[in-house]
Amino acid sequence: MNIENNQNKKSEHLHAHLDKERLYSYVYQVEYAAACAPDSILYVGKGTGIAPYLLSRCPGNPKITTLDVDTELKPDILGSVLDIPLNDQAVDLTMCCQVLEHLPFDDLLPALREMRRVTRRRLIMSLPDKRLYFCMRIKAPLIRLTLPLSLPRPDTMRRPCPRWKLEKSGHYWEIGYKGASLGTVKKHLRQAGWKIKEITRVYDLSWHTFFVLDRPDSRE
Repeated sequence: MNIENNQNKKSEHLHAHLDKERLYSYVYQVEYAAACAPDSILYVGKGTGIAPYLLSRCPGNPKITTLDVDTELKPDILGSVLDIPLNDQAVDLTMCCQVLEHLPFDDLLPALREMRRVTRRRLIMSLPDKRLYFCMRIKAPLIRLTLPLSLPRPDTMRRPCPRWKLEKSGHYWEIGYKGASLGTVKKHLRQAGWKIKEITRVYDLSWHTFFVLDRPDSRE
């Protein structure tokens, strides 16, 4: 009975990552990775394996190395983002999408520094974002206009991430809750030695905010 329940949970987890909105987030990952044109990618948090598979089909067929703490996912490297068993600047690009919220917020800065250590050029990261999001898009012949707007939510910015999120999804924090504002996250990024190139919320899944981050000493 326990085996059957585990299989059902795994199936539900896979289906949750195949809904249309989540697929939009995968598209962002592939587009950002392709723009970097890396020869090697470290993918932190293997998950279902869908994103690493898609990334391996990017132009140049980059070498994908997955990292995870879950032995059942059979990652290429079993280990934590806080202590990555790779040499300094071992990969061109590191990708860490919807992962760091599963660590206490105090671990954010050490994780960012460790990823910088093993990365030669760029980090692509996404985090859950509870801020309000408004977006107007106009698409017509010869016209493409997008006007996004993010605003703090008064009901979340004054309180920490609720405990039920940790119990249900394993989230210690999300952008927009007390102690984890976007400004605080950006401060940690800079302290870890990253240069912020771009911050974008996924239009059709605004709960995901992407960060494109470069090493200041990168030649790109």
